Amino acid sequence: MRPVARTNRAWFALVPLCALLGLITLIPAFDALISSVTTQGDSALGFAGRFWLGLDNYRYLLRDRAIFYSLNLTMAWATSNVLISVGISLLIAQFMHIRMERSKGGRKRRPPLLGFLLIPLGIPIYIAVPLWRALLHGDAGISLFSNLTGITLNLLTDPIASFWGSLLVSVWMNLPITTFVLYSHLSRVEAEVLDSARLETKSRFETMRHIQFPAIRTSVMIMTALNFVKASKEFTLIHLLTDGGAPMLSGITEHHIIGSTTTLGIFLYDLFTSFNSYGLTAAFSVIMGAIVIITLAFWMISTQSNPARRQTWATMLLLVLMIADIPFKIKFLGDGISVLTLVILVCYLASFRWKPLLALGSFLFFVQVALDIQRNGFLEGFSPLLPAVLFVLLQAPRWTGGGSLAHLFKHQFPSLGKWRIHRQWTPVEVPYLTAMYVAVMFLVVSSSIIVYYLVWLSISGLNACAIDGLLPRIVTLQNFQALFTTERILRYFLNTAIIATTTAIFTPLVVIPAAWYLSTIRKQRANLMVSGVHALGTIGGMHSLIPLFAVFLALGLLDSHLGLALVYTVHAVPFALITIKNFFEGDPRELREPALLEGATASQYIRWILIPLSRPIIKTAMILAFLGAWNGFTAPLILLTDEALYPVSLKLYSYVGSIAFGNPRWNLFAAASVLNLLFIRLLGGNRFEKA
Repeated sequence: MRPVARTNRAWFALVPLCALLGLITLIPAFDALISSVTTQGDSALGFAGRFWLGLDNYRYLLRDRAIFYSLNLTMAWATSNVLISVGISLLIAQFMHIRMERSKGGRKRRPPLLGFLLIPLGIPIYIAVPLWRALLHGDAGISLFSNLTGITLNLLTDPIASFWGSLLVSVWMNLPITTFVLYSHLSRVEAEVLDSARLETKSRFETMRHIQFPAIRTSVMIMTALNFVKASKEFTLIHLLTDGGAPMLSGITEHHIIGSTTTLGIFLYDLFTSFNSYGLTAAFSVIMGAIVIITLAFWMISTQSNPARRQTWATMLLLVLMIADIPFKIKFLGDGISVLTLVILVCYLASFRWKPLLALGSFLFFVQVALDIQRNGFLEGFSPLLPAVLFVLLQAPRWTGGGSLAHLFKHQFPSLGKWRIHRQWTPVEVPYLTAMYVAVMFLVVSSSIIVYYLVWLSISGLNACAIDGLLPRIVTLQNFQALFTTERILRYFLNTAIIATTTAIFTPLVVIPAAWYLSTIRKQRANLMVSGVHALGTIGGMHSLIPLFAVFLALGLLDSHLGLALVYTVHAVPFALITIKNFFEGDPRELREPALLEGATASQYIRWILIPLSRPIIKTAMILAFLGAWNGFTAPLILLTDEALYPVSLKLYSYVGSIAFGNPRWNLFAAASVLNLLFIRLLGGNRFEKA
């Protein structure tokens, strides 16, 4: 029998994972690339009837400015989203840290605001976003929000309201994860350093600026980049809330109409559902995939531990994009090269030798963007490179010195000047504390209203989304009764349970062999492979689901719970692979050596020793895979056409539709949403807590 030690055929353990990733990610990408240069009509049934077109589909798309308008909106939306959400999360994390500090010495307690943060984290997006739509938009702008504030927000006709309304909801949903990460890193700041700082100043702002923020700066940058990747390919939230936003006059082109929230994902979905040309859709999928890969590259750069290397790589990537942008604009847009553009390029090139030129080049770039917006309007004047310039500028190291926080305090804090350290109050302190409490109130009030609104609608006897009293005029439970009788809601819950359970079973079957193999090879090589798997899992979005539709159509996996389970398994793989691999790497040698002496094979060792020992980790991975599949919306929206196979997410969507839906049934939607949350609790609530 073979020993536990890795054999020459151990790489076979990677076959299930590679086959799954190939089917769900690589094959659709390859098919989209081939279809974009060979398909003209709506044929997505394979290679029959295809003929070489070259770059005709790309020329058709790129000669219409709609794609550039959509790209500019995407970058502007993602940039605003990230800056606001990370800023508010940092303020809330600071508030939680302050409150926990004050409670030291007493019994152990949970962090403050935890319950309010769990509300946007625990409510699925296909429930939370329609609730926000009812709260903000209501019936043509007449809503609870307008009754409380006197401000009418019509998300269907007002472009500004559509843009900022979607930002508000997205920020609310991004708060939990970002806040938890920043709070955990704030809690690691040495207490002695903070105590020493408070002897010098009572200012919370100065302490955050010069002590805490330098310590968590890397974490802030990673979360900023990660949130930007997520926001740049956002589809579900915008589709459910504004469905592309109100049309803009400046967004009307020869073939398309761009709304205030027509991001790349929305644009691709509209192209897929409206145009009778799979070739154009495939070409746009390739373009959007390339944009996502570029944003993912910036995120990978943000994970570098060396600040100097991080800044160098980010600047080099920005330069490549700037240089590639020049011939691209000349070829497709007919724009020329301005002297200011050349000066900016020279500044960035020279910044490798003279660092201050980085700030000068960035300043000139901001000036150029401002002038272009003033001259040509926002849609055409905004530059999609603006987020990249901001990212590079934020990488510039402002603090140098030792690695410990004590060293940082000793050598850097005095450099602020004694006049600043000994001041008990600064002009920024009051605005900073005010912003902190405003951020906390936003979280508390919005989360409370959403829960109250959900319960209110679920027991209302009127199909209306405007609250006219503390309790509905007609309080009834007939909404729940109708779900079980006329709506047959249990069928959709059963469909969801089948998809989620299959995903939870597939995840360890695929991940455990790969995690064992990666734990036996060199760590540097294993981490590189894990990063590749994580990138493939992160890169997915609407641009990958459209080509996957064609692949599933050819394989007979459309309208199939199995196909959805495979998609959700890929989504669950990155976290499961990292956690299980790390656990296997800590496998004690005193267990491996006796198994080796007994002649156990690798499969026997995994089955009888590793899996029983790693049961809690595997259970956690399965629970998260189950939740991810249960809360899925976009994949079934694209891959299912038979209503009998719908999961509960699509059934809920059928009650309220998009914002232009003519007959929303808010009471049934709310009642089904309450049942959905209860089902999640009953099916796995206790297990989730134990995990």
